[in-house]
Amino acid sequence: MRPFRVPTRLILTLFLLCSLVVLPTLAAAQDDEMDTPTEATPVHPEKILVTDAVPLLLPAFHDDELAGVKIADLLDEMPGSPDGAAPAKDREFAGPGGSSYRWHVKSSKDEGIKFDRPKDETAVRYVAFYITTDRWRKLSFSMTGEHPVKGSLDGAPLALAKKDADDENPARHEGELKLAIGKHLVVLRTMADPEVEGDWNLGVAVTPDTLNGTEGLEFSVDPKRHVDIQKVLNAPRVSSVALSPDGTLAAIKLGEYRNGKDHEQWLEIRNTADGSLVHLWRTGQAPGTVAWHPVGRKLSWQTNNNGKATVWLHDLETGETVTVLADIEKLGRWSWAPDGDSIVYAINRSPDDDPRKVKRVLHPADRQPWWRGRSHLMQVFVPGGLTRRLTAGPVSANSWEVSDDGKKMLFFTGEPDITQRPFSTTELWLMDLETLKVELLLDDPWIGGAIF
Repeated sequence: MRPFRVPTRLILTLFLLCSLVVLPTLAAAQDDEMDTPTEATPVHPEKILVTDAVPLLLPAFHDDELAGVKIADLLDEMPGSPDGAAPAKDREFAGPGGSSYRWHVKSSKDEGIKFDRPKDETAVRYVAFYITTDRWRKLSFSMTGEHPVKGSLDGAPLALAKKDADDENPARHEGELKLAIGKHLVVLRTMADPEVEGDWNLGVAVTPDTLNGTEGLEFSVDPKRHVDIQKVLNAPRVSSVALSPDGTLAAIKLGEYRNGKDHEQWLEIRNTADGSLVHLWRTGQAPGTVAWHPVGRKLSWQTNNNGKATVWLHDLETGETVTVLADIEKLGRWSWAPDGDSIVYAINRSPDDDPRKVKRVLHPADRQPWWRGRSHLMQVFVPGGLTRRLTAGPVSANSWEVSDDGKKMLFFTGEPDITQRPFSTTELWLMDLETLKVELLLDDPWIGGAIF
């Protein structure tokens, strides 16, 4: 009798059918295992910076029905950082009545920090730490505690949502930290609310994302950081430097974008020997052109308001500031005479409109709206403010130079000349400042400057 044999084709068919049933089930189970995220573990900074308790007092008329305030409103109004400086160990900042407060380093455990609650008064403490990341990431941020908390990240307010305590978790404030590559500053301020019972404590926890975990994430209380692109782009820049006649002082004009968009300018006077600061002008209106008075320790600068310019003279010895030129329209370049008794300045002027409403093009560059603009020279005497006109005519006087005795002045005039190189004429003139008579010294298109 021939033994029974199962056909090979049947075995293969059954194997394939089993594979179609079993393999998808195993794959689905594996996918479910992979899709189930690993629960992220909160990380607590080992050390944080904490300030002394700052008393918080209600203002006068706080209980008025109209525009009154509550103690919680005062916490909202407080600055994100007490003095704007980077928090650091033992750094102090001033408070009311000549008091001072200091940053201290505290150990932060899982249960957080417990503060001494003041009796019969309300107080605020600032809490800060630095967090460094080597990649872009978004972290969950939470603070345990019943008392009110506000915070900021790199000076920008943090959106925090309070969640009440339940059977498993204490009361907490939650938010997000969106971090770019680099070092960041987190500053919190917590208030001992008289309406809240219980201890005044604060626990800080950061929960990293499950993909990156704690890799490349560091906490510290050290404000030192690497120079980043924001520091480079927003760093103060020097726009001009002027040395005093005796060479001992330097007037430095600087500017910076404080928040990345609003440009601020200020003026510093520093010793050239050691770079120490002597005077600082940092007001809402930035100084324009800056020049030293030829005699003594006096500094002059220009301010502009509504299209009008004013030139000021400040005596560094007495602190007195006087006006040399006030509300001058279309003021151009100006400079002191070597004897310091007067300023020679240019007034820009525009051509009159042609009543025919037709423009005759006099030069290829005459197609530009600025080409017909001209200027003339004026002189103002100090003190007093008496002025006189030095030049007139269809051409502008420029690049002037006054002699040391203040009696003569060199200046240039020029016009376009398209017939030959360098396609302009240049004439050097000498003026007698007592009679205002002029003498042509040189007619040379290639001359570039002259001094006494």
